[in-house]
Amino acid sequence: MNCHTPDTYRKLVRYMREKNIIHHTYQLKENRAFRIVTKHQHFSTDLQEIEQELNKEGHKVRNIINARSRMTKVPLNLFFVDSEPASNNKEIYKLAKLQNKTIWGKPPRKTKGIPQCMRCQQYGHTRSYCNKPYVCVKCGGSHSTQSCSIKFIRIALWNANGLLQQKNELGTFLQHNFIDIMLISETHFTDRSYFNIRKYLTYSTNHPDTRAGGETAILIKRAINLYELPNYILNHLQATVIKVKMTQYELTVAAVYCPWGSENPHEYGKMARHSPKVNVWCALMHDRVIGPFFFAEQTVTSVIYLDMLQNLAFPQIEALQPEITFQKDAPPHWSTIFGDALEKHFPGRWIGRGSQISWPPRSPDITPLDFFLWGYVKDIVYKTQVRDTDQLKTRLRDAITTVDVGMLSRTWQEIEYRLDILRATNGAHVQLYYVTIDTKLFEFISPTM
Repeated sequence: MNCHTPDTYRKLVRYMREKNIIHHTYQLKENRAFRIVTKHQHFSTDLQEIEQELNKEGHKVRNIINARSRMTKVPLNLFFVDSEPASNNKEIYKLAKLQNKTIWGKPPRKTKGIPQCMRCQQYGHTRSYCNKPYVCVKCGGSHSTQSCSIKFIRIALWNANGLLQQKNELGTFLQHNFIDIMLISETHFTDRSYFNIRKYLTYSTNHPDTRAGGETAILIKRAINLYELPNYILNHLQATVIKVKMTQYELTVAAVYCPWGSENPHEYGKMARHSPKVNVWCALMHDRVIGPFFFAEQTVTSVIYLDMLQNLAFPQIEALQPEITFQKDAPPHWSTIFGDALEKHFPGRWIGRGSQISWPPRSPDITPLDFFLWGYVKDIVYKTQVRDTDQLKTRLRDAITTVDVGMLSRTWQEIEYRLDILRATNGAHVQLYYVTIDTKLFEFISPTM
């Protein structure tokens, strides 16, 4: 209903409230406060003193709020000032000093999103002007969220790609984001690993052959009532499972690690220690896949890795002359001799640890061998059970041969799309749905980045 005059609007709103009619409305423009943001005033400044100074300048203040950090709740040197609507409202922008202190006033940032009512949870209006029934965001009941007896549990998920060296980073994240339960994959724990964070309990599941490959862990606040469930310890799957006791129900939470690909590798139970395995390398370009090259050794060191590249990979890569070479951040790539070799063959044109061009660690979501090739190949290789390593190598060669130019073209389009997202968000964390894997010794080469 549209009212022609403010008086008609007020009478209509008063009538609907008296009759308890379900409705929502909006604030009259003439009643909206004029808000500005002032900077460079210390957060300890008395609010009444600020109001008195602004009143002297001819601005009738309605309300003043000291801004706080959204994450840490620490007070900031920012104040939101709401003044009564008047013809001289914009004159406040010209104020250069207040209480003999230099200040800077500007309009608040305009929110681009659609407002949501915190009473009925519908969009397009706010709680202050809503007379609809309450809807709880926790349980969906017909009561306010503040009065709900169900407690929120904040759960975070992280693919760590090695947890021990990132303990301080994780502790800061847990504290600033008030995380109750942290689900972690690829911890790279072994039987000798020890990990502890203050105020949190740690439950972990290691690989059955005790090597540092995948593994999972759950960190949960000590104050939460829980009990541990049996873990899943298979060669292709590790899962840590707990059950949290809530007020009205029990919540089962699991941190799961499994390789890329939707096909079942047809391996069940524990495998013998030092079981046969294949280490394979390949490189991805915009129009071809270089490789695969197989290592004869069970353990690949930096010397073995460099020898393979110099004899097999470098001659092909140098002939193609890519503009940028990306080097994955696996342990064999960290040595000085390997960095010197890359700088010799690709001076100033390679990305990786120790290069002139830095690359963010733990970024499989923008690495095409992670989000495309490895999963695609494993879907083909593991359609049926593999008998031995010779058959595994044959299937790997056949699967990689099926990658055509059209697939690679769409892969590079996906890379450009993901990089555009990172540019738009200024490098912030972006939720991309993918499954993390042990990438073994894969790299990719970009001709256009």
